[in-house]
Amino acid sequence: MSRRALVLLAVTLGLSPAALSAQPAHDGGGQKPAPARLIASWEAGTFLESIVVAPDGTAYVANHGAGAVDRVREGRIERFAKLPHDVTGLLLRPEGGLLATGREKGGPDKVYAISVAGEVTVLAIVPEAGFLNGMTWLKDGVALIADSDAGVIWRLDVAARGVEPWARDALLDHADEATHFPANTGFPAANGVKRRGNAVYVSNSGRGAILRIPVLADDRAGKAEVWATHIVGDDFAVDEAGDLYVPTHPMQSVVHLRADGTRTTIATPAQGLTGPTAVTFAPDGGLYVVGNSGIPIGGARLPSALVRLDVRGPRTNAAPRQVSSPTYILVTAPTVSDGEERRKQHGQAYLRFLEANVDRIAFGGQVKADDGTVIERVYFVQASTPDEARRLMEGSPYFQNRVYGPLTARPVQGMLGTLLGGVAWSPVGTASAEQR
Repeated sequence: MSRRALVLLAVTLGLSPAALSAQPAHDGGGQKPAPARLIASWEAGTFLESIVVAPDGTAYVANHGAGAVDRVREGRIERFAKLPHDVTGLLLRPEGGLLATGREKGGPDKVYAISVAGEVTVLAIVPEAGFLNGMTWLKDGVALIADSDAGVIWRLDVAARGVEPWARDALLDHADEATHFPANTGFPAANGVKRRGNAVYVSNSGRGAILRIPVLADDRAGKAEVWATHIVGDDFAVDEAGDLYVPTHPMQSVVHLRADGTRTTIATPAQGLTGPTAVTFAPDGGLYVVGNSGIPIGGARLPSALVRLDVRGPRTNAAPRQVSSPTYILVTAPTVSDGEERRKQHGQAYLRFLEANVDRIAFGGQVKADDGTVIERVYFVQASTPDEARRLMEGSPYFQNRVYGPLTARPVQGMLGTLLGGVAWSPVGTASAEQR
């Protein structure tokens, strides 16, 4: 990053240019641009700090400078909630609505609850906090909050409205007094935080590092360790493979940091990014990026943007789509040992029967032995009762001609999966879901 860009960043954040002298080292690896698409844009100079995407694809964006949360649906931006101060971190709540972090000028840091209607209430006041930033779920009802100026990850019990330290470590803090945020530098310490499996990952922007904190069996924090260096990360996302997608804010890029330690820059201003501050995965698998256009690019202040990157990666920490919970009747039919000749004789009639009833069978298939022999047939039938489903399948030529034997019929409630298109509960996101 150029000295001129650093000075402009200092001005954007209200610091003296000298405050940015301790720029951390950054290595974005080689470049492999991901396909990008502009979804929405704000006026030049807008500071967008965080983003979350609901299961229905609606994006909620922390408009830091406006002290507001904006909602983006089908490319249209609308004001969703107004806070009394700058808003920093966002977190989706499983029952709907959001949590947000921020502070009133001259007052303590706070955590806010935002209802599905955009109503804002104070959930918790944290006077010991230095600068509350990104959030993640530790487990159902318990969130973690990164503190960019206190060397702490806070634990928030939502129901009890209680906040206490979860992890306190020198690695979560600044390297030294000269780099303390926000007074002495524009680079926060602990910034973004995400849980995946039995670990919590934290970006320490000022140290140019990603940290990993083990989650112990009783949900306490283990010892923090450095997971990656030379990467100036902001509010990142983690996919199912354990790869991180890291926005680098003043470095004007998004870096794909793989679990094996290799890295690639997948996006720059050439794909419409402006000071990327936060990324998240949407239900369709796209990586959504927002940023701070207060940092000029090529001497000009561009509009702030919400950009979708096609990373073509595995499913991610984005919450799955909520679907209805259907009930089917599972009908099973074991193959009769001496029925092979009858199967050949009545095969076409059997296929015509299935085609005539395809609208009543959600799924049908064969269970095979290791040698490929069909040992059982299974059908998920749409019927009101097991008897109704059994009567339907007793009309099959295979049943009537003893290709398969006695039928069993049992109700099955659909819960999740790609065939259903999501999950049958209100999605709680990767961190909470992994506790189930």
